[in-house]
Amino acid sequence: MTKIEAHTRREARDVFQEALDVTSEAFMRSDRETVGRHIALPLHMRTQTSEFILENAEQVSTGLDVFHRSLQTQGVNHFIRLATSAEYLSDDYIEGHYMTHTLCNAIPVVPAYPCRAILRRDGELWQFTQIDTSLQNKHWPISMPRVTPGTRPFWAEIDNSEDARRSAQSALSLYQDFLDTISRSNMENDFATWVAHCTFPHYAHMDQIDSEIGTPEDILPFFTMITDMIREKGFTRMERKAEHAEFLSCSSICGYHKCRFYVDDEMALGPVDSRMILRREGTAWKMYSITNSVSNDQFPYSFPKLSEGLVTLKEIQERTRK
Repeated sequence: MTKIEAHTRREARDVFQEALDVTSEAFMRSDRETVGRHIALPLHMRTQTSEFILENAEQVSTGLDVFHRSLQTQGVNHFIRLATSAEYLSDDYIEGHYMTHTLCNAIPVVPAYPCRAILRRDGELWQFTQIDTSLQNKHWPISMPRVTPGTRPFWAEIDNSEDARRSAQSALSLYQDFLDTISRSNMENDFATWVAHCTFPHYAHMDQIDSEIGTPEDILPFFTMITDMIREKGFTRMERKAEHAEFLSCSSICGYHKCRFYVDDEMALGPVDSRMILRREGTAWKMYSITNSVSNDQFPYSFPKLSEGLVTLKEIQERTRK
């Protein structure tokens, strides 16, 4: 993608306000197409009390429908979001802050509340890739905004000077580099490298099973299972190929890939649909969670039973919520 020269860039605040205006008007019209076009998936949303990752258009549309009905019920005829500041993190990312005003005939239906968002450039289009609000809502979709006036936004404590989006390296290239490293560790039976690329605890998810991996010893049976499978089946190459990745925050990435095993040039197992969430610790990216399209009824397993599609992060959140 061609970089935008500094002297030709529009003011960040102008770009940010335009994105706010277009989507605010679309919210009022319940315009799914416009809203969807201005959102990069997966979209990371956070409130003061919870966080959500929207992975597909259906989740976005459901949220829009519920929110639109809420506006109608409250008699809202002006939904206004006004930028208070914005800056380029890089040529392709803008960080902005704004106030949200929800009005019925110029009278606030809910108190105005501050928000923060990250825009990512896709060609000439700027899309929302992260939205932080000072709402107190705990669940998605959000129907009735819950506001506690005077609440200090949680992002006020975040130091974004080391935001990964300030780098020239894309989320996709960072994700592919990570996949290549752990694939080599599998093929070379290098457990130390695998462990060095994991957070503890981290989480493994399949169609029906969710596992917490608390220590390196807890992940050893899974790593050994892959090593044994490679040896017993005579696999000569393991390939994890990134398909899509987005920065969820200043120090996290959500990526999607397919995993394949080969004997010489012939695929012998796969593709396995997979998703990882990576978190940066210092200068290193490490695995915080992994989801595989596998239907085995235990973890680890001796050989994967492949299934179609991935269980969504929303489903995982719902079934693991205590």
